[in-house]
Amino acid sequence: MLRLTAASRALAPLLLMTLMTSCIAAPEATPAPEAAIETTTESTAETTTGSVASFTVSESQTSGNGIITFGAIFSAGAVAPDQVVTARIRSTALPTQTDIVTTHADGSLRFAVITVDLGDNRGRKSRPLDLYPVPAAETLPLPDAYPTGFSASVTVTSLGRRYTLDLRDLAPVGERWLSGAMVTETRFGGSLRDSEGSEHPHLYGYFDVRHYPENGAVRVDVIVENNWTFTENPHNIDYDLLVQVGNQQYEERALTHYRQARWRKQFWHGARPTAVAMPNYDEWVAIGVVPQYDPRLRIPPRQNAALAAQWRNGTAKNRMPANATLGPGLTHPWMPDTGDRADIGPFPRWTVQYLLTGDIDVREALLGTADRAGSFPIHYRDRKTGLPLSIVDYPQTSLAVPDFGSHPLPPCNSECDVPYKPDAAHMPSLVFVPLLLTGDYYYLEELLFWGTYFNLYRSPRHRHGEKGLIHTHQVRGQAWGLRLLTQSAWIVPDNHPQAPYWQQLLDNNLDYYLQRYIGLNGEAPTAPNALGIVTEGLSWPANRYYITWMDDFLTWATGYAAGLGYDKARPLHEFKSRNVVLRMTDPDYCIVFASLHALNFRDHPNAPPYPDIGRAYRETVAPELRNAGCGSAKMASMLGLRPGQLLRWRPERPRGFPLYMQVALASAVDSGIAGSTTAWQRWEKRVSPHDPNASPEWSIVPRR
Repeated sequence: MLRLTAASRALAPLLLMTLMTSCIAAPEATPAPEAAIETTTESTAETTTGSVASFTVSESQTSGNGIITFGAIFSAGAVAPDQVVTARIRSTALPTQTDIVTTHADGSLRFAVITVDLGDNRGRKSRPLDLYPVPAAETLPLPDAYPTGFSASVTVTSLGRRYTLDLRDLAPVGERWLSGAMVTETRFGGSLRDSEGSEHPHLYGYFDVRHYPENGAVRVDVIVENNWTFTENPHNIDYDLLVQVGNQQYEERALTHYRQARWRKQFWHGARPTAVAMPNYDEWVAIGVVPQYDPRLRIPPRQNAALAAQWRNGTAKNRMPANATLGPGLTHPWMPDTGDRADIGPFPRWTVQYLLTGDIDVREALLGTADRAGSFPIHYRDRKTGLPLSIVDYPQTSLAVPDFGSHPLPPCNSECDVPYKPDAAHMPSLVFVPLLLTGDYYYLEELLFWGTYFNLYRSPRHRHGEKGLIHTHQVRGQAWGLRLLTQSAWIVPDNHPQAPYWQQLLDNNLDYYLQRYIGLNGEAPTAPNALGIVTEGLSWPANRYYITWMDDFLTWATGYAAGLGYDKARPLHEFKSRNVVLRMTDPDYCIVFASLHALNFRDHPNAPPYPDIGRAYRETVAPELRNAGCGSAKMASMLGLRPGQLLRWRPERPRGFPLYMQVALASAVDSGIAGSTTAWQRWEKRVSPHDPNASPEWSIVPRR
């Protein structure tokens, strides 16, 4: 076990460079041997450039573990392939470990898990911390996965039989997630077994053990899953739970573990960190992982307090406590429900409130809700590989009942009811930002599980088998699916076995859209249109209308993919942006109706789209309204609006179709789409009853 002396600390930061490796469960196979990990000694190298990522370190208490671990993202080229990073607080260099997760196409660092020893943190409430690139140094030996004598176990008692999983009986699963002299994180996993050694057919558990050898602290993520895809008779399982970690004990009676769900509980043995690293929001916007929210937003403290109270004391619509072990968190439990709610949008409201305020109580709600993304019945793990199910391995497997194909999913025959309903058309982004903030492996897997559910949602025929195409989803579902594919492909570790898989799924979908609407590889498009709309996934009414706000969601999603560096998304975003710009600027289209719910775009389901937006306007809006004069007092009176307002503003509701349009307009401006600046200027002149603080998740503006 390596221990750094005070003298060595004074020389320079401790650096680590290791290719981040994923912890892949292999329950049917011998656990993989631990890979050779390169670690670096302390380096006296000076930084050669400015800060490449900045944070604010806030202390929640006055004493505790001064070593913190967090996620960090970097723009392309900022940290070269032969570099790692070192942390500084003002002029003081700090011991730093860099675990590389993902790199850009040029080999430079994209995402890493950073560990920093802050030293004595007593009495320091808030400090700036910056990361600087430095050359990687030589290796150091790795410490043990956990201290001698440390123990952890899970026991469940179901139908009078006890099943146990004991850390001391387990070998590591796959390679270490964090691998350095300052911290290691190792996954241990196995089936829960009874006293005779028989495996529970459904319950499988993991201990993700994070060990800080310098101070002896250990963090243990205890995860229990009811997730196997092809195990017969999947069902809910009732049990009494006992978790023991070191000298800590957690008990819960009569826990119902839903089928295709998993739960996570976190325990600390020894001193736990009391500091939190809050990233620089403007840097995240510049990289493109989150949009630019209106700088004029001022989230009142009472709004953060209400959200935190909802997390700690609230109940969901189905009366489930938000923070129960398998509760929904702040996520709406029945996703197909219509109407406005806080989890729908490019990012959920609680995510936006944290990014804009850094409120520690909102952070608790954000991460707690991300943990409880595991409560939803969307988890399908392949027992053969230990990975989320791949539609390349099982191209005929689907959740669409009539199209099970050659790999049918075993039916649930009893104990099947789950109080949550996931839905592709209303899928929130629950774990991407928590993954970026923390670097926790649980959130990476959760992201891929939700992507797997989306892949399985449509039949093999509709998704084109292993290609995983999303074009037959509702248009809003296409938007959230493209966001999910983009995030998964962008963040999945370079050496993860499914990294090429997620990249290919995104590529397949971008190719499909390009071929259909723009043309691919010199070939003419198969279904071009001048309106900039997608013409699949429509259903209302009779496939003659497109729903403008759903189309706006997809416009934003194509811009999001383009902003994260996917070049194929750029021409697609230019095509998609055409529609929202035309609705705001075309002289033959009245701007009052820019936020109209739906537009008639063709004469019958098999007809081509109209050649211009003016024709769509005339075929949709009644003559008496058109003849009233665009924007006139008469038109406003006929529509129940004030002069200058757009259609569908509802003062009693914090959200509405105009705000959904706003996110598409902002993304068009960000991409420099022709006419978008004029469209945005007209948008800013509108009369709005909207309080942007009430729904910050929609208050997206062009990047500054």
